[in-house]
Amino acid sequence: MSSLTQNDKKIGLLHFWKQGIRSVPELSRLTGLPIRTTRYNVNKETQETFRNLDAKDLTLWAVSVPIGDGTVQIDLAEVEKRRATNRYLFDIMPTFIILLTLSQLPSVFHFPLSDVPAPTIIERRNLNTRKIQDADPPSSASQPKKLRKIQAGELLLCARPADCVGPPVHMYNEVFSKFLFDYNDEDLESSARLCRWTIKFIRSMTDIYGDEDGRETAFQDFIGKLTNESLTKQSTTDGFGNDGMIECRTAIGEALIVNIEIKDEVGTGNCDPYIQGIFSYSKYWARDKYDNFRGRSNCPSFIIAMAGPWICIAGAVYLKKPVIAPLTDYISLMETYDTNHKHRIARLFQAFSNGINNLKAFYQQNIPAASSNLEFLYPFPCQYVNGQSTVRFSYIEPLKLDSVKHWKARNTEGKDIVIKFTQRYNEALCAMKNMAPQLLYVGKEVYGWCMVVMEYVDGVTLSQANLTRDVYLEVLEKVEETIKILHENNIVFGDLRPPNIMVQQNGLR
Repeated sequence: MSSLTQNDKKIGLLHFWKQGIRSVPELSRLTGLPIRTTRYNVNKETQETFRNLDAKDLTLWAVSVPIGDGTVQIDLAEVEKRRATNRYLFDIMPTFIILLTLSQLPSVFHFPLSDVPAPTIIERRNLNTRKIQDADPPSSASQPKKLRKIQAGELLLCARPADCVGPPVHMYNEVFSKFLFDYNDEDLESSARLCRWTIKFIRSMTDIYGDEDGRETAFQDFIGKLTNESLTKQSTTDGFGNDGMIECRTAIGEALIVNIEIKDEVGTGNCDPYIQGIFSYSKYWARDKYDNFRGRSNCPSFIIAMAGPWICIAGAVYLKKPVIAPLTDYISLMETYDTNHKHRIARLFQAFSNGINNLKAFYQQNIPAASSNLEFLYPFPCQYVNGQSTVRFSYIEPLKLDSVKHWKARNTEGKDIVIKFTQRYNEALCAMKNMAPQLLYVGKEVYGWCMVVMEYVDGVTLSQANLTRDVYLEVLEKVEETIKILHENNIVFGDLRPPNIMVQQNGLR
């Protein structure tokens, strides 16, 4: 399909449904606009259409109608008739546009295709920051009913609810990855001093305090002795508050190392301390006084959530939005005869103590000058070993829409490459048979993930390709050949879909 002229780009978005356009990537290729800009246009124009309509009148269902040249004519009587017999009308609905249909609709919609670029990462980040500033204080925002309302807008990426899941935090700061390596290393040495501290700490946390202040005081005292750090508790008029924190002094101000939220027992306090700690972290870094930090780093911090004798340690980074994820499960701190469990707790706090020192070093030594390359918003691995040399690279963009695992990058020689993070990798065999991109490197720079470096292949996926029947059959034959090779080596490819098959002019890869 040929590209559009500048005048053609002014045609309404829904007009392209007549031309067989079925997805944002297809529309992007047709118009020559970036995918991000195209998706932003669709969302923006849809939202602006309904901006002045009462949200209480919204009914979530999809509707499609005959398409004119750049304008959608809607017959309200026909809409009501279809509503009576259909809840979903996906059979006639463009798959890349979802309309919120109302009980009272304007008769005409127009969706112009704009060349105005989508907001940059920093613009999206700044918008999120303002929303966090306006949000309720952590103790209020973390209560279930308010949390549901706030997270309907995906304010924080904390996997509550499931649609708000973010990328692995330890992929974006090496301190968290090192913490996980240490915590899961059963051979990690713990000093005699730490072992004595652990025994006393367990007995203290097992105690029944009867109020939150008593448990807070005891916990802060033990953590202070472990880390040789002064813990402070803070509550400000701009909505930030916590049950304790550790900060470190840097060249551009104080930085949050550890944020602590404590409940006296499980079920007290009307909310989960983990969720409250998430909002507390976000409120801390969203304050105007930290604009300088947000322009130089992804603001990594540990979060400790404690409910009675149960503790969870999480990691947090500020990307386009705050991304928070548990680094541990909720771990029992109750007294036990199980020495292995006590060793686990000692290992946990050895890893935590190491993590505090590493994070302090990060803030005191690695905060760069403000720049436009935004490296801190990408995964932390930025080099790999090739023989005797080290190859450095810079991330350019995700290869898939909102992908956290597939990146286009460029090395210092100007060559485009692909950086892929995966928990299992079996593509080396296909690369040897010239049925996958050339493999340049595989290593475990991130805990639990392989970093795979491959050549960049300039092509389209099978779902995007416009192929003749003969070429399509040729592609299927090569797919079958590739799968046969994998099966002969006891490998099952568990995600065989058109988006995972790349087609080039000179053949299938």
